Amino acid sequence: MPIFRHDGAIYLFAHVPKSGGSTVEHGLQDAGIKMSFLDADWLGPNVPDWNRSSPQHVPRNVLARLFDPDFFDHSFAFMRDPVDRFLSAFNFNRSLGHIPRRQGLRRFLDRLERSDNHFENRFDNHFLPADRIVPETCTIFHLENGFAPLSDWLRKTSGGSLSVDFGHHNKFAPPAPERPKGLIDAIVSDASEIRQVTADMLDRETREWICELYAEDYKRFY
Repeated sequence: MPIFRHDGAIYLFAHVPKSGGSTVEHGLQDAGIKMSFLDADWLGPNVPDWNRSSPQHVPRNVLARLFDPDFFDHSFAFMRDPVDRFLSAFNFNRSLGHIPRRQGLRRFLDRLERSDNHFENRFDNHFLPADRIVPETCTIFHLENGFAPLSDWLRKTSGGSLSVDFGHHNKFAPPAPERPKGLIDAIVSDASEIRQVTADMLDRETREWICELYAEDYKRFY
């Protein structure tokens, strides 16, 4: 979970995978913020592993063991609709070969359900529910609402001294029906467009299956 300091205040960004986190991090870095507890090269081929996930994707119970609850002055998180987030993570990991390309979505959902822990410490926690990542103290923002609310909040909490423009890195697309089919996963996940699975391809049973697996996220954040 990236940490940064600005004017003496310490901020925590609870990075929920495949929910716009890289856009937030890049925007902050462009504004001159130096990020800590962030390893963008964690999946690199020549980087020695010392942890089972990247530091930006640690579960909140791990964070609680590492940091005193009063250590952070401000904390925030970005949410994404759990179905869209799951599909983005599935497409991304399959494009990298972490999920066999011949493995269908329902077969993977069966594996996910049988894992009993949403593959914690596998796939860099891409499939971990946001509820198990985001501390209770976080101010919550939603990707569907864009990045302007976060920019306003950062400006307010910093007394106007922190101004961040996420527009340059904002890969988020306009809402349906204006966007072409499959655009969200193609531009947000950075995965190959080949064999992308998009929300409008799901039948009712499969969509409900995903919603059930991420029921706690819908209950807490939506």
